[in-house]
Amino acid sequence: MPLPGTRIIHPLFQVHHAATIAQTQTAECAITRPSSHATAFDEATGRSVYVEADGIYAGRCRVQRRAGRSNGSADVGDRQVHEVPYLVTLPASSLLVLVNDVVTVTGAAHDLNLVGVQLTVVDVWRGSTRWEQDLYCDLLPATNR
Repeated sequence: MPLPGTRIIHPLFQVHHAATIAQTQTAECAITRPSSHATAFDEATGRSVYVEADGIYAGRCRVQRRAGRSNGSADVGDRQVHEVPYLVTLPASSLLVLVNDVVTVTGAAHDLNLVGVQLTVVDVWRGSTRWEQDLYCDLLPATNR
């Protein structure tokens, strides 16, 4: 337990380490929020798709496949769905990202196969002391498989 009147984390920790955090975010992404009202049925895929989306964010990020969560299959309705989890980190900000927002990777310095990948946000970790904004995502679409 710290002494009374002392801090565990220095108040300028985030400012001091911002350059280090920025160097880990070597990809670029755009985040959009699908319109909840504008959908159309896509005959080729057999599912409804959103036709409009509002831009939420465009900028640097880090994208990595998560190994910590079970990557197995799950039964959803009458289908078996394979889970492919990803962690997307953004610079710490007051940006409000919501579940079901769509992350599109627009650039990746070290993995060109990642460019164009679309992920859907399934969870947003929130906390009072954050140096990055963590988004837990699955390959798009999450619910229309």
